[in-house]
Amino acid sequence: MSVSWFRYRHGANPPGVNVGGDMGRGWKKGDSKEARFLDGIVEKVQTTGVDVTYEPLWQLFIRAGYRYEDHDGRANHVVRFSFGLNE
Repeated sequence: MSVSWFRYRHGANPPGVNVGGDMGRGWKKGDSKEARFLDGIVEKVQTTGVDVTYEPLWQLFIRAGYRYEDHDGRANHVVRFSFGLNE
């Protein structure tokens, strides 16, 4: 069994402005050369999860998990279930 918790913040680019919130978007003429830490739109994400693995027979694994995600107040519930041979 494992339990996890993650929390992070990200400074996203506002529409039409580059403050460094997207690694794939390089600097262009007209963009500011200076940006504060977490400049732009601050996105807050928090994730809590639990995963359980059970081996009822030799090399047969059953796995189940649940994860709750909160992305700026929007909740998302993720449930996983799997089984397989030979981990």
